[in-house]
Amino acid sequence: SKWVSAAVLLALVQNGTLSLDDHPQRFLTSWGGPDTAASFNNSDPRRRVTLEQLLSFTSGLASSANPIACDYEEGAFDECAGAIYDALDGENIAPGEEFHYSWRHLAVAAAMAEAATGRSFNSMFL
Repeated sequence: SKWVSAAVLLALVQNGTLSLDDHPQRFLTSWGGPDTAASFNNSDPRRRVTLEQLLSFTSGLASSANPIACDYEEGAFDECAGAIYDALDGENIAPGEEFHYSWRHLAVAAAMAEAATGRSFNSMFL
């Protein structure tokens, strides 16, 4: 299902709803607050994650020592993204440097898509 999810997300890039350079905090308050010049904290690697890195599994969102259980019901992706953000607090992640195959990448990307479109991620497959 990951490649199908990626295709849906890339369709949103193609139509201009999302950009591969977008950061989760542009759309998700659960991802450390709004994406403004004043709030951008370059020392926090979670704030440097891009959609491109999420789609290529290079965002640094490796499996954490902190277990996360996410509910994929409608509207739950933002809550899940917040849980992923919080679980990685203090962990040494380096976006763009290592490949880590994990569901976490696409959960955050799905939350971005929901926020950008106002639609549930599941409805984007129709």
